[in-house]
Amino acid sequence: MKKDFIQSAKIIILALAIGVGVSYISAAGGFTAPPCSSPSGCNAEAPLNTSSTGQSKVGALGVGGLAVFGQTNLFGQLVSTSTGRFQGNTSGTTNNYLSFGYDGAHSFINSNKGAGSPGLVINWSTDEDVSIGGGAGGASNLNVDGSMTSAQELRITSKTGSTNVFACFDANGQLFRSDNPCVTPPIGQVTYTTSGFTVNSGNCPGCTNTTFVVPNGVSNITVDLVGGGGGGAGGRDWVTTCTSPFPASCHVYSGGGGGGGGARAIYTFGVTTGTSYTVTVGNYGGGGNYYGTGGSADNGSSGGQSKFFGPSTNLAGNGGGGGQKAPDNNNPDSTIGGQGGAGGTGVTNGSAGGRGGQKTLYVAGNNGGHDEGGNGGSSGAGSPGGIGAGQALQFCTSGGAPGGGGGGGEVESATNGNGCAGSAGRVIVSWN
Repeated sequence: MKKDFIQSAKIIILALAIGVGVSYISAAGGFTAPPCSSPSGCNAEAPLNTSSTGQSKVGALGVGGLAVFGQTNLFGQLVSTSTGRFQGNTSGTTNNYLSFGYDGAHSFINSNKGAGSPGLVINWSTDEDVSIGGGAGGASNLNVDGSMTSAQELRITSKTGSTNVFACFDANGQLFRSDNPCVTPPIGQVTYTTSGFTVNSGNCPGCTNTTFVVPNGVSNITVDLVGGGGGGAGGRDWVTTCTSPFPASCHVYSGGGGGGGGARAIYTFGVTTGTSYTVTVGNYGGGGNYYGTGGSADNGSSGGQSKFFGPSTNLAGNGGGGGQKAPDNNNPDSTIGGQGGAGGTGVTNGSAGGRGGQKTLYVAGNNGGHDEGGNGGSSGAGSPGGIGAGQALQFCTSGGAPGGGGGGGEVESATNGNGCAGSAGRVIVSWN
């Protein structure tokens, strides 16, 4: 009997222990099933520093440093709390980086690539456009801040049809439009005119009004010569015999021809320090005179030749020809006056002067002509010729500098029928 009681007590105590254990497990949250179906699937991911598979993290990640050896895709916003920096390769002690940020007034991108290298180069595909500035919401400006010396230039290339145009700085820091790529302004430049010489940049201690002496350290020079423009011829008022049924005498007003433009020639060659060269600037051609009613007139004078010569060197830019007066035996019924002067010949020829007009005045009318003077020809450097009298103005005008031809004279509406002078030439010597 006692033995059966002890056995029953053991069973009761075991049951109570099991019940208490089950209750504890239930209170702790219940049973949690394994997260995977096989032991191999339950292994943890390898750490970030050793894993070769892609991993994602939803929350923020802070690191003391980050090195990226492959492609980096950024799908969110890149925010800099002070100044952000992209660090590139280093060369010696000069850092190569691109920094960006906000300085309290402007957003900025700065480059510190080191002396002698482009500060910032942006490349793009040939079939894409790159815009700097705002959109359609308002006006935008491109501002270039800082010092730009004569040895620097701002190159802006746009496309107009099939032609490139360039915005370039000249040796004096002035911006100009060019149809050709910009070139670095010369280190030295001297301009010679009939009034003397001017050192635009660099030093030329041996130069005078008629001499160029190669400065120390200079081994190549470029010489740009423009000849003088020819003068326009004077107008004529001559009396001749007219045919029946008109009176026996009548007035023939003949405009003088315009002067031809001076040529331009450019040469680049090697030189030796201290060598002396002689410089001659072609003078302008004078206008022809008008000698009153019944008189003749003078042709315009030719423009002078600009020259640069010295040891084994003889360079020239030829002047334009003078305009011609109307011939004495010109047909009264013709509407053509004096012949224009020939343009100067060179690497770039000057333009010929325009021909004058003619008008014959009869008692009962006229032949319908007009006696304006011919326009002067433009120079090889692109300087315009003067305007012939009786066209836009009552009197003629002189040619534009350097080397433009003078306009021809006329006498019907002007009290002075003289032709106008051309413009003097020019010589520029430059070196890099």
